[in-house]
Amino acid sequence: MNHPPPLLPPLPKHPQKKSRASNPLVLQHKEENAQGTKDNNIKNDNSHKTVLY
Repeated sequence: MNHPPPLLPPLPKHPQKKSRASNPLVLQHKEENAQGTKDNNIKNDNSHKTVLY
């Protein structure tokens, strides 16, 4: 399963953001969130009332 490369490379200018973005769990959560949103748009195309976010 191929994952697209990150839009932005980690930058040392913002240590807090970098440490959070480089956290595997955070990256995994972002990927799952995006994938889940895509799946919801396909499966629940006309069920927008049930969107929780």
